[in-house]
Amino acid sequence: MKTIIPPKLQKGDKIGIVSPSSSIQSRKKLFLKSAEKLEEALGVEIVWGKHAFGRHYYSSGTAKERLEDIHRMIADTEIKAVYFSIGGSTAIDLLEGLDFELIRKNPKIINGFSDATTIVNAVYAKTGLVGFLSNSLSLFGKYNSNYAIACMKKSWFDEQLEKMEPNSEWKDLTSTPNGYSGWLSIKKGKTEGRIIGGSNKSFIQLLHTPYQPKLENSILVFESNKMNKKQIHRALMKLRIHGVFRKISGLLVGYCYLSDDPKIEGNERKIKDLVLEVTKGYDFPIMHVGEFGHNVENIVLPIGAKMKMDAGKLELEIEERVAK
Repeated sequence: MKTIIPPKLQKGDKIGIVSPSSSIQSRKKLFLKSAEKLEEALGVEIVWGKHAFGRHYYSSGTAKERLEDIHRMIADTEIKAVYFSIGGSTAIDLLEGLDFELIRKNPKIINGFSDATTIVNAVYAKTGLVGFLSNSLSLFGKYNSNYAIACMKKSWFDEQLEKMEPNSEWKDLTSTPNGYSGWLSIKKGKTEGRIIGGSNKSFIQLLHTPYQPKLENSILVFESNKMNKKQIHRALMKLRIHGVFRKISGLLVGYCYLSDDPKIEGNERKIKDLVLEVTKGYDFPIMHVGEFGHNVENIVLPIGAKMKMDAGKLELEIEERVAK
């Protein structure tokens, strides 16, 4: 399938915000403030989806309502990008109803966080459109976000995100104690491939479905939220027994939030040791970086774009424009 690169953004463009998973109704004030901060930082205009602040039990609306918001934003020629407000657990509700042909005919930047892994990877698998995983909208109303904003400008506007760089001011934004100490080579080697993955819980849902992106010649990104080391071990083993490791060309492990809680038995285990055990017998390069995950400033990760990885030199390079 041909890869589709979405049009880049310009100052003054409109970005539509929708909530395809969890409800943000109870945090409306924070998300409105966050949208204002994003408008100022990028020089864009925010347009809210009809059901963006809705609630249907644990989701922002029924599947029909959430799909209506997404399709309206995709079809509206004045909307140049679609930003998913937050993650959650129920984006999977939307896969059977997504109009992939509408998305293919109206390519634009689609960006999300966490559970948006489900939709962004599915869209790439079904249409070839490069999509994006980065930050929850709430980041911009709560924290200094210079690194995240710089990555967005390089990816979506006139510049090009080429070499991914560490955040010199990296920190867990919740000040949770952690064992992360910077980019780490888990298994040395060079590779290249198209980026897939994201939140491990969301990505695993796609395996062996029509919405799974191609695994061959791909670099898989894996990050976890509120999982201890034994749960991460199990999640990686799921990938192994599903045959994922037989096909991918590289593995990029992101920040695993709350995986170092000393109150949980076994959490003293180093992530490098764990990953090496579960991937034993495979020779693809593996890196660990902290600029992708929960409760950190995220780099913009272009799902479907071609990337070079040198796990020995700790280098990541995007080989093509991700918005043009």
